Amino acid sequence: MMNTVYTAAGEQEYSFRNPLPFLLCSPRVRLYRHLFILLLLWVVIQTTDFRPAAAYLVKTIATLFLAGIGYCNMYWLMPVFLFRKKTLHYFGSCLLLAAASYGLQHVLQPMMTGYLLPGTVISHDTPEDFFAYMIIIIVVIGAATAVKLFQQWVRDTIRISQLENARLQIELAHLKSQINPHFLFNMLNNTDVLIRVDPEKASEVIHKLSDLLRYQLYDGDRELVLLQQEVLFLHHYLYLEKIRRDYLDIQLIHTGPVGQVWVPPLLFITFVENAIKHNTANDPAAYVHLHIRYESGVLTFHCSNSCKKRPAGHHTQSAGIGLANIRRRLELLYPDKYALRITDEGDSYKIYLSIQL
Repeated sequence: MMNTVYTAAGEQEYSFRNPLPFLLCSPRVRLYRHLFILLLLWVVIQTTDFRPAAAYLVKTIATLFLAGIGYCNMYWLMPVFLFRKKTLHYFGSCLLLAAASYGLQHVLQPMMTGYLLPGTVISHDTPEDFFAYMIIIIVVIGAATAVKLFQQWVRDTIRISQLENARLQIELAHLKSQINPHFLFNMLNNTDVLIRVDPEKASEVIHKLSDLLRYQLYDGDRELVLLQQEVLFLHHYLYLEKIRRDYLDIQLIHTGPVGQVWVPPLLFITFVENAIKHNTANDPAAYVHLHIRYESGVLTFHCSNSCKKRPAGHHTQSAGIGLANIRRRLELLYPDKYALRITDEGDSYKIYLSIQL
């Protein structure tokens, strides 16, 4: 048995057209970016009041002190408060950070008095010195905030662009592959037979086929649809497949408030299509079982199906492409918020998808 686990990438490499976004945002130059910041601080900080032999040590301590304040803001305060739209908490935390740094520098100051030039006295107790120190801290925090916001803006802009392109590609792919002549011809032929044998059932098939095509053509172009609509679409699709394959055991179970949850349209159809397609023709033991559940902000999708006996881990090219496309779509829609696990047991295939909405 082979288990393949997919999770959203923590950080992706983007294609930057301009050098500034590349230098400020690309993970490839992250190390050089931080080294440049440390070097810039080290050069800007002046230590003319200290002995030459100790000037480099004092410069290094002051550089690490100011850099620590900036990094604390970028990697702690901003993700915890600002990016979660807790603006007042963020500004309050920045004030606390500035106050804590002011207290810390009073602790470090006595340790450096021994390195001062003879006759030099440094004091931070006057109001002028206090305001000068606070201006420096505000500049450091403001610069760190500006860089982090710019990085977030660039990544969001690129992600939105990629998501829009992916949406258009998925829409075209569905128009080309899912609404295909073979599926329609088979359903129309079956309906033609049913009209003579069971007119009432033939009418029901026509209505469900009409609903299926309407959902794909119109609702499939929307950004979000109710989970209830997506479940109904899968129900119509499986019903029509059941007409074609009487032997196939199909189960579709959904739990939770599906009428209150919004999801991207056509989110699960690739998995269901593969489950139907890979079943052995006329096999009385063939099955496709689906379970969709929403609970406490988490949407889970289980799909298990029988398939033709083959070596474990063997995939057809079309299935691989379809799964790669859906994985890419999940990465764009739910970065760091989904997990996709695929289990191939040779004669059965199982998919588990979990999304934090």
